[in-house]
Amino acid sequence: MRAKFRPGAWLTVTALVAGATVGVAPPAMAEVVGAGTPGAVAGSYIAVFKDGVAADSDRLARKYSGTVTHRYDHALRGFAAKLDERSARRLAADPAVAYVQQNRVVRKADEQDRPSSWGLDRIDQRFGPLDHTYHYSTKATGVTAYVVDTGIRITHDDFGGRAVWGTNTIGDGKDEDCDGHGTHVSGTIGGTEYGVAKGVKLVAVKVLDCDGSGTSESVAAGLDWVAANHVSGPAVANMSLGGDAPDLVMENAVKRVIADGVLVAVAAGNQDEDACRHSPALVPEALTVGAVNDGDQRSSFSNYGSCVDLFAPGEYIWSASSGYNQDFDLLSGTSMATPHVTGAAALLLARDPGLTPAQLSAGMLIDATKDVVTDPQGSPNRLLVVNTGYRPGYPFVNDPGVRAGRVGTPMSTQLSVVGGTAPYTWTTTALPPGLTLNATTGLISGTPTTTVVNRSVSVTAKDKNNRTGAVTFRMFTTPPGWQCSSKGQKFRNPGFEDGREVGNGWDKSRTLLITTSSGDDKPRTGTWAAYFAGAGFSWDDSLSQEVAIPADCPYTTFSFWVRTTTAEPASSGPVDTLTVTAGTKRLAVISNLDGKPGWVQRTYDVGSMAGQTVRFSFYSGENDGGPTAFDLDDTALNVS
Repeated sequence: MRAKFRPGAWLTVTALVAGATVGVAPPAMAEVVGAGTPGAVAGSYIAVFKDGVAADSDRLARKYSGTVTHRYDHALRGFAAKLDERSARRLAADPAVAYVQQNRVVRKADEQDRPSSWGLDRIDQRFGPLDHTYHYSTKATGVTAYVVDTGIRITHDDFGGRAVWGTNTIGDGKDEDCDGHGTHVSGTIGGTEYGVAKGVKLVAVKVLDCDGSGTSESVAAGLDWVAANHVSGPAVANMSLGGDAPDLVMENAVKRVIADGVLVAVAAGNQDEDACRHSPALVPEALTVGAVNDGDQRSSFSNYGSCVDLFAPGEYIWSASSGYNQDFDLLSGTSMATPHVTGAAALLLARDPGLTPAQLSAGMLIDATKDVVTDPQGSPNRLLVVNTGYRPGYPFVNDPGVRAGRVGTPMSTQLSVVGGTAPYTWTTTALPPGLTLNATTGLISGTPTTTVVNRSVSVTAKDKNNRTGAVTFRMFTTPPGWQCSSKGQKFRNPGFEDGREVGNGWDKSRTLLITTSSGDDKPRTGTWAAYFAGAGFSWDDSLSQEVAIPADCPYTTFSFWVRTTTAEPASSGPVDTLTVTAGTKRLAVISNLDGKPGWVQRTYDVGSMAGQTVRFSFYSGENDGGPTAFDLDDTALNVS
C-alpha cells in the first residue's frame, strides 16, 4: 500500500540527509595578532577597520557577542571590545576589519636620567644622537652574575648589598679586590649608578692578583668553582681577561661552564690584532666582545676579526672602584666593553629565565645593531643594544624600510626573518590593492592598482613552534610621474664650492682637505673638492653630513663622483679603502683596486630611509705602502 505524503516527515528526513552529506559551513575565522603572547590580556581585543570602510563599532561588536570598551577615530579607526577567543577570531575575518590584535599589558620602562656612563646612554638606542637617558624594563633581580676577575669590593655603595664573595683561587689569602679591575667590571654589570642590570646579584670569583695577573690554573679553578656552585636559576659570567692562545685548559673550562647553563662573555683583548690569537676570546660558544668609542669607531686598542661576536662601549667608562665604598674610576679597554654585554644578557634572562646560553647568545647577535661600527677590521659589524623588546628564540623580521612602487608597474619586496625555527608562515595587514604576500616565502609582489601614500603595513612571521615576530613599515604605490611635496637636492654645499674648511655643511676629520687644485688633481667641476688619504702610510680621513629625508619622498637617490688614484700594487689586495654609508647601511667600499683615470659617478637608492634623519658618511683608511688617494666632488641627495 502506498504511503501517504506527510509534509512534516519529509522535511525532517531532508534536514537529516542534508546535515549528514553536505554539513553546515563553520563561521569564517582569521588569526588574531599577538594572541597568547606574554602580557596578553584575556578576553580583550582591538579591532582596526580597513581603509575606507564606514563601520559601526557597536553593531559590529554585538554581531560577535562583544561589548565595546573604547572607540578609536583618529590615530586609528576601530574599537576595543570584550570578546571570547573564538568570537575575536570570527571578528578578525569580518570583511570590514583589517586585523584584530589581542590587548596586552604595557608598563612604564624604568629610566636613568643623565646616566653617569656614556656607555649606558649608547646601548639603549640603535642610533644617535644620544638622548642622555638609559631606559630599561627590568633590573634583573633574579639573575646572578659571576665576575671572574680580581675580586669585588662587595661593600661598595653602588652594589647595595647585592655583591657577595664566592671564591679566591689565586692563593693570596686576600678576599678583597686589591687591584680595582673586578669592582669596575662589576659596577658596569650591575651597579645602581653605573650598571646595565641594576638588580643583579654579583658574585666575586677572584682568579687574578693585586697586579691583575693570574694563571690558567687559577682561572680554571675559578671556572670549576662556578660550574660546581652556580645557582640553578638564570646566571651569567664575565671574563674581562685573557692570554695567548691556545690555552686548552681555560678554553675547555669555559666551554664546560657554558654547557652547564651559564652564559660567558669574554673580552676580545687590547692588542689591536686578531682576537683568534687569544684565549678565551677564541672560544666559539662564548660571547667575545670588542670595544668602540663614543663615535661608534672600533677602539684603536681593540682586537678584531672573526672571533669577535659584537662590540660594546669600552673607552672612558666610569664605574665603581675598590679604593673605598664611594670610589669611582674612569677606565678603557675591552674589559670595560664586556660587562655591558654581560649586563645585557642578565636583562634578557630576567624576562626569559629558561633560555640556554646558545639561545641567549644567538638572540643578542640577531638583535644587535648592524653596520654602525667604523673600521671593524673584518669583525662582524654588530653593536650591543638593549631594551628593544626582542625575545631570543623568537623570529625576528628584518625591517625592509619604506617601500615604493608605481601604479600599473609590477613590484616586489622580499621579506626576511632570522631566529625562531623554520618553516615560517607569513601574514600581513593593509597591503596596497594589487599586492599579495606569499604565506610561505614572505615575498610581497604584484602590480599596484590604486594610489596609496605612506600606508603603514604590518607583517608577522610565525615559526613551527607558533612563536611570532613582526615588523611594521610604510608603503607607497603612486601614479607614474608622482613626486613628493619637498622634492629637490638636499645637501648643503654639495660640490664644496663654499670654499671653507668648517661651517660649510659638512663634518670632517682634522686631516681631510677641502681645497682647490689643478692639473691631474683638479676638481670635476668648479674649483673645490674633498681629498681623502694619499699619504702612503697609515692614515684615516672622514667626511659626513646629516640630512632629514622628508617622510613622503620614497624616490630618493644619493650620488657622488669619485676619482681613485693609487700606487698600490694589485697583488696587495684591497688594503686602502673609502667606505660609504647612509646611516647604518653600508653602500660601498671603494678600494685601491678601483683605481683608474678620471671621475666615476656612483648612485644609490635610499628611498627606504624616507622619514629618517640620515648621516651620509665617507671614511677612508690607508695602510703603510703605496699611496691611494680618493677625491670626492659633486655629491647630491635628490628627493622626489
